[in-house]
Amino acid sequence: MRARLSAETDPNRLKAYTTVWGLEFRTRPPQEHDALRKQISADLRRLESLHGKPDAAWLVFLKDGYKQSGAAPETLAAMEDRVIQAFPHSDEAYQIVSARWEKAHPEPEDQGDAAAWDKYQTEYKAALKGWIAQFTDSRELQHEEWFDAIYYDPDLPAEEGLRAMDDYLAEAALYQPPIIGSERAATFLIYHKWQPLRVFELLRNDAKLRDGWHARILGDNLTAANEDMWLANENIMRQSVAGELLVAAKLAEQPQLAEGLKPFVERELPAKSWPAVETHYWQNRARLAALEGRKFDALTYYQKAFSARKKAPDPWQGVVWDDLTDEARALWKQLGGTETAWNIWSKPPAAKVAELAESGWQKPPAKLPPFELPDLSGKTWRLKNLEGKAVLINVWATWCGPCKAELPKLEKLYEKVKDRTDLQILTMSIDEDLGLVAPFMKEQGYTFPVLPAYSFVTGLLGGFGIPQNWIVDAKGEWRWTGRPGGPDAEWEAAMLKQIEAAK
Repeated sequence: MRARLSAETDPNRLKAYTTVWGLEFRTRPPQEHDALRKQISADLRRLESLHGKPDAAWLVFLKDGYKQSGAAPETLAAMEDRVIQAFPHSDEAYQIVSARWEKAHPEPEDQGDAAAWDKYQTEYKAALKGWIAQFTDSRELQHEEWFDAIYYDPDLPAEEGLRAMDDYLAEAALYQPPIIGSERAATFLIYHKWQPLRVFELLRNDAKLRDGWHARILGDNLTAANEDMWLANENIMRQSVAGELLVAAKLAEQPQLAEGLKPFVERELPAKSWPAVETHYWQNRARLAALEGRKFDALTYYQKAFSARKKAPDPWQGVVWDDLTDEARALWKQLGGTETAWNIWSKPPAAKVAELAESGWQKPPAKLPPFELPDLSGKTWRLKNLEGKAVLINVWATWCGPCKAELPKLEKLYEKVKDRTDLQILTMSIDEDLGLVAPFMKEQGYTFPVLPAYSFVTGLLGGFGIPQNWIVDAKGEWRWTGRPGGPDAEWEAAMLKQIEAAK
């Protein structure tokens, strides 16, 4: 590829240098990465000379290349300023300006701090209005970002909300699979309790579109474990859509609209189901029973849903979203139940609570093969050399939002335990553009070991999501995979507890 590109002059084809650089970083040892960065700098000097009238996309391509070359932050900032000045209405300029704003206005750390989140969202919406007026060439900004920003605003006027939703749907129809836009719009209507009959229109073809959804995206050669995982995810989505249709029938005061859902809602659960699937299933059984007037049956099913749920939802952006509790408590009060009895009835047995707490960690989908991988500093890590230690391996990428939210917690934990001889924390990056990882680590101030492991992880797991946390015991056996939630202190405590259990 490098040889072919050396004779190329078409800017669109020259962007394939990104692929070349990624392959070179991933196939050469870290000791050679400094030389690679010098090679990228030479490539970029040639590329800059080939395009006399660069557009915004070309300038961003060059800037990303310079980032992989290890260019100074001042150089990168100057290139970004050039994009903003030369193409002030472009999507590329918007991405730069919004990223800078987000860096200067970090989200509140405490998800339960309602006042802090209200202040943050007010400031963000004010900034967003200015961006919408300025960056008129950004399709996503003009048609999706405002809808996202107002999605869960409880005080949103119906006229404004519905107008934003219709604009989003019209644009999504051009660029997204129909199932995504329709489901997002249906959830929006349910949350705001608007136009419940339209929910049925939006989701009319959902079941047909959902059939074989993951196979169409990922192909039909998944491992058995990954096939089970994606089928479970698909089942959760089907249960979620069925739940929205049941709620819509209730809001419309037309219970007969839910009759077609009965075969799906009442069919027996598979023998092996995730807690999330069970919770959706029993909650939907309760919703259907309530619609049909079988209110005591509904309470029984709601209690079963509570029993299947691992724990009550954590706050998110200052609000706790818990429709299971809201629905069940409303029915309980309607039937004359007292608060004292509710507190007893709605709590799962202590043994069930303990069982579900442990279920946050799952058995791994495969056996961990021996590995021998260098980290970014050139040190080689071998699984066999880690025997005698409990090992936490975090799998992440620089482009992964949830990973970037979790990594600060991981860094704090690493700094706390890095000198211990009985445990080890490693991370595996699956970045294809591996040249971006070292600059990212330096920019964030992270010190934990990073093993470039794109081929190792994708070869081991096939289709998967990140971040992942793998716990390996002192004998080198992969014991669990999971991801604690909650504030930093709770995350750290849960992670340490699981690591200690592997010793």
